[in-house]
Amino acid sequence: MAASSGKTTSTYLDFNAIDKSMVCHRSELFTISCGTVTLDLAASKVLLIFNERLGIYQLPKGRKNIGEGLIDAAIRETYEETGYRVKPLHLVVQTRATMPSASDDDRASMSLSLPESNKGPLDKPAEGNDGDKGIVGRGRPEVIRNIANAEPLALCTYPDPQTSSPVPVLKMVFYYAAVLEEPGAKPDAGAQEEHETLRSLWATASTARELLRFKADAAAMMKAFADAKATGHKITLS
Repeated sequence: MAASSGKTTSTYLDFNAIDKSMVCHRSELFTISCGTVTLDLAASKVLLIFNERLGIYQLPKGRKNIGEGLIDAAIRETYEETGYRVKPLHLVVQTRATMPSASDDDRASMSLSLPESNKGPLDKPAEGNDGDKGIVGRGRPEVIRNIANAEPLALCTYPDPQTSSPVPVLKMVFYYAAVLEEPGAKPDAGAQEEHETLRSLWATASTARELLRFKADAAAMMKAFADAKATGHKITLS
């Protein structure tokens, strides 16, 4: 069989360009962490932690356990770092995840009440020239824009500074929107691990943006507020 030239006439995909840009990260050279942007919708506030050891404000997050789902890790880490029991918050998060089949229970769980302005077509089907040069005529939306879901609202990446590896380790942090299991609930005492010295607090978006040490965390937090507003929640930034 003749070797492929790397580019075909049936798609807009440049396989040679993809090959040059594709990177394989060995399993020991990346870290997967998960966290939440936990909102108090009634008070328009977000849950932060103050890391006393590092002297910085952060969003609650931590590494996933072996065999643990990403969103489960985010919920667990939030509890362990803050003592608050939280649950996923379904928001209109724009996502490139695909829609489940019509018979899938997950589809029913996304059918939450949305404001009239958010009802309508999901998105235009991909036509090959809409940003990522997909295959012509796929007939499915590239980005789901108006369905409430519990997909990650943001992904932050950076070289992991807390490893002893001589080779850089990529750290990926998946952030999910969340709310307290019971509105107004108090945190459980003794949830933190012994080595952690963390203090939790609630802050408005404008205050949190000033307090958070890392701009990427602040961007994830602000997106959660924007997604909450897009879902129809009356949440403010101040």
